[in-house]
Amino acid sequence: MTVKYKTLLTTAGAAKLAAATAGGTLISLTHMAVGDGGGSLPEPDVSQTALIREKWRAELNKISIDVNHDNYVVAELVIPPERGGFWMREMGLFDADGTLIAIANMAESYKPKLAEGSGRAQTVRMVIMVSAIESVDLTIDTTTVMATQDYVDNQLAEHERSRRHPDATLEAKGFSQLSSATDSDSEVLAATPKAVKAAFDMGDKANKNADSRLLKENNLSDLPDAGQARQHLGLKGAAVMDTGTTAGTVAAGDDARIVNALQKDKNLSDVENKEQARENLGLKSAALCDAQTSSADITPGRVLVNGGTFSIGANQVQMLVGDASFRFSANGDFTATRAINIGDSDTGFLANSDGSTFIRADNANIGWWNSSKFVLDRYFLANAGLQTPAIELTGGNAIVDFHLRNDTDDFNVRLYNDADNQLLLQSRSGRAILNNQGKYIGLAAAGAWNTEYGNQTHSPFNASYLNVGNGDTWCPMMTGGAQKNNGFPTFTSFGQYIPADNGFGCPVITAIGDNGRWARWMFDFGSGGISYFNQAGGRSVAFQDWVNGRVGEVQNWVNGRVNDVVNQSDGRYIMDVARGGQAMSNPGHGQEQVWETPDGCFMTGLSMRSDLGDCRNMGKYYRALVVRTYSGSWRQVGSIA
Repeated sequence: MTVKYKTLLTTAGAAKLAAATAGGTLISLTHMAVGDGGGSLPEPDVSQTALIREKWRAELNKISIDVNHDNYVVAELVIPPERGGFWMREMGLFDADGTLIAIANMAESYKPKLAEGSGRAQTVRMVIMVSAIESVDLTIDTTTVMATQDYVDNQLAEHERSRRHPDATLEAKGFSQLSSATDSDSEVLAATPKAVKAAFDMGDKANKNADSRLLKENNLSDLPDAGQARQHLGLKGAAVMDTGTTAGTVAAGDDARIVNALQKDKNLSDVENKEQARENLGLKSAALCDAQTSSADITPGRVLVNGGTFSIGANQVQMLVGDASFRFSANGDFTATRAINIGDSDTGFLANSDGSTFIRADNANIGWWNSSKFVLDRYFLANAGLQTPAIELTGGNAIVDFHLRNDTDDFNVRLYNDADNQLLLQSRSGRAILNNQGKYIGLAAAGAWNTEYGNQTHSPFNASYLNVGNGDTWCPMMTGGAQKNNGFPTFTSFGQYIPADNGFGCPVITAIGDNGRWARWMFDFGSGGISYFNQAGGRSVAFQDWVNGRVGEVQNWVNGRVNDVVNQSDGRYIMDVARGGQAMSNPGHGQEQVWETPDGCFMTGLSMRSDLGDCRNMGKYYRALVVRTYSGSWRQVGSIA
């Protein structure tokens, strides 16, 4: 239940008491005040320096120590009958400096005054608990003290109880207390007739029974039958014989004359067959070993102190914690040397003689490592390469190899950093498929356009080099699809067509919609001509003839639009194209499953942390495509649905 009424030392009061205790000085509590709390029962607060609304203050009528608690100080205030006309809900205790030492709330009570037709003297007491009672001055000005009715009644009751008269002694008369005790040694108590009679009766009875009692000074010599007494005590024949070395005496237990007797001062060192003695006692071989003194004690031959968690054998150490287990063995369950089992006997780690370590699961090798690489591989044969799909982590250039086929190739796909700190995805043939930066090659005048044959380290994405066995073959290199909301999706592919006559491959762009309609544009590598095909058929146009045939059309169109261009400056005509500022997606290298550049932007590079080794953790660089209009303003290109 919550305490409703309480007394608290204020912050200032606690500080003064602490200072008085530490300095050996006294704090004088002189005044007490009562108040009405502002109209409602207040909650005392240690930070208070005054009552909420003080109604009466006067010097203390009394200050004392509680008779039942040595560290309780009781302060008393008396409000005379002629003072009143207010409610009392709070009270405070002040020192001689006027500092509020303690604050308390109290049960609400109305103090009337004589002028209202009802008057009474009201006594208010406050109790505070202090740790050092000697720091509180318990003297007050006695000229202001009033004797209350309770005080007078208490003094009379105390006098009645005290009987303040001297007790009788052996030398002087006085009051004495009666006692009926017959076993007391007191010289200040007076015996009652009952006590005298009881003492007389006991003496008379003792006299009558004296003839049937044994006297202690006779030391049992007054027994009528000593033999029967020994029998009652359970004593045997040896009880009446002396110890000694002659006939008719008995030997002591440590007498060396007793044949085959063990002597207690030998502490069992005189046992002839100690091994037989240990067996008779049920002791085993561990009884001859010292116990471990701590968990770090590895002294040979000492007994392991355990609670069932550890076990030690000649060739293995095992730890069991619940359903989990850990076992280290010199020739363990893997039928090889130096094995660590985790969980059961066919899962864990197995050391190899060549310095590598196998990873085991379900009694099979699933990986291995040595000082230069770490491999996750279902099966590995010494000197025969990787046998099934695997992942291999190698030091040096931070290489991650992926083995996707059952062959003896060093890798099928490799992810690594090259000398330029580019992150490259490399095919089995050694060609780069993907890198995260790309490179500039130089000016076209320096022959840069002709450096791409067999070089896959410049552009961010490179299709693998394909060696086609038969001609008349379509080799797609990049494919993608797009769709706006619920519109018609279209997939577009770029690749090469390899003709049947072993000629040069022709670049091809092909598109197909979800309704089956398709179109294809083929560029002839030799002539530069363009061929177009769809369901209706196809046509081919030599590039130069096509250009010549369109020059006139272009000229007429330009001439017809000159006035429009001159008069229009609203930004509908493009004057220049440029790349916008570079931005980056996923700079924190978190895992991303799908990512697409923002509208009007294109991807320019990749950023990958080599320590993560996962293409899902790549950061992507991208830029916006911006155009300059006829009016001179630059605008970002948007997306077409």
